Amino acid sequence: MTKNSVENLDRIEIVGLKAQGILGVYPEERHVPREIIVDFTIYGNQRSAALSDDVNQTVDYDAMSQEVRQLIANSQFELVESLAQAIANHILNHSLAYAATVRVHKRGAVDGTADVMIQITREKESNNRSI
Repeated sequence: MTKNSVENLDRIEIVGLKAQGILGVYPEERHVPREIIVDFTIYGNQRSAALSDDVNQTVDYDAMSQEVRQLIANSQFELVESLAQAIANHILNHSLAYAATVRVHKRGAVDGTADVMIQITREKESNNRSI
């Protein structure tokens, strides 16, 4: 899938999901959970859901948000990049998600800045999907 094909897919976007988790390299970051803010986009084909008005034909964004929140709470990554990858992998385990973009914000990580953020986009390896 190319960047253009991802951009042409339907999207479900979650912005500003807040969760508590351990994230950081430094010893002082390894003991106390901090607020982690995540934005994620799930790419797929929402036509069946739109036509049927059936939540079972789409990715349930409320359930996915709760799962991502739980993943963060249970993880203890050192790198923001590793957390973003774990979230993308989790999203892509859903049969109706073809690709995912994940942004993880770690506010206060660098003195004098409002935010540090990493963004990744990952696609399923399988090309067996109908768009």
